[in-house]
Amino acid sequence: MALKESPHPERDRGLRPGEQSKDAPPLSSNGRGRRRSASYERFDEALDRLAGYGPELANGNFNHAPMVAEALCALGRPEAVMPWIERYRSRMLPLPVAGEPIRAADWRSALGRRGRFADWHLFFAGALREAPWRAVLELWAGRLAPGVSAAATHGAIRTGHAVRGLAASESPQRLAELAGALASWASSYQELPGAAAAANGALAPREAIARVAIVPPERRRPGNITAALARLEDFPEFAPAIGLADLDGDIGERVAELTELFARVFLANAHNVLTAIVFVHGVTS
Repeated sequence: MALKESPHPERDRGLRPGEQSKDAPPLSSNGRGRRRSASYERFDEALDRLAGYGPELANGNFNHAPMVAEALCALGRPEAVMPWIERYRSRMLPLPVAGEPIRAADWRSALGRRGRFADWHLFFAGALREAPWRAVLELWAGRLAPGVSAAATHGAIRTGHAVRGLAASESPQRLAELAGALASWASSYQELPGAAAAANGALAPREAIARVAIVPPERRRPGNITAALARLEDFPEFAPAIGLADLDGDIGERVAELTELFARVFLANAHNVLTAIVFVHGVTS
């Protein structure tokens, strides 16, 4: 059994090909059909409000607040940012206390250790004081990429939001958010089982996704995305699909292609709340 993608995403939403939903205007619309422009006027204020909180919620899930704040600004809804944060704040946990400093010579030993988030945060804050943020990002995105499944891919997702905010305008708050984003990625670093023997990508993404083996229903266990990814260790049929896709070429085109592909995967496989949560991360990451 392989992963499915929807050949007719409009039809899956009850629409004719090319038709847009008329239920409500998109979040980035002003209600009169004109797309809102991105506005980051409340973003730094939001980051100040979130500075005292860590990467996890009281229920153990990932803290989405910095990502939501940036997304609302990018969608032209800055007025919605602070009310959303106020509703969400009761679920967040305080920023943990730092322990032992992470040094450039031994950073690998601290990868994947959730209890060292605060140490990683200080480490990246120092790196961003010493070098331009784009240089820090280029170095560490490459180092952390094998662990992209960290915290159900939220480390990479948060980093993407932080980078988009910085690309709009630099500020101390946004640099601190990039440090926190990279820290969340490093502290929850998790490689896919079998990733060390990944193939050299030669297939189009659509062909590669068709080769992804699916865990049979009788072998599945309850749990979150992170636990499910860890259990792939006991499902060797999955590993051969890692690295099959050829992602060379224009990065913007590849991102657009992958986004459309995983939107189709979402429509074909999201049948309840759990599967919707799982497969939407294929789009956002």
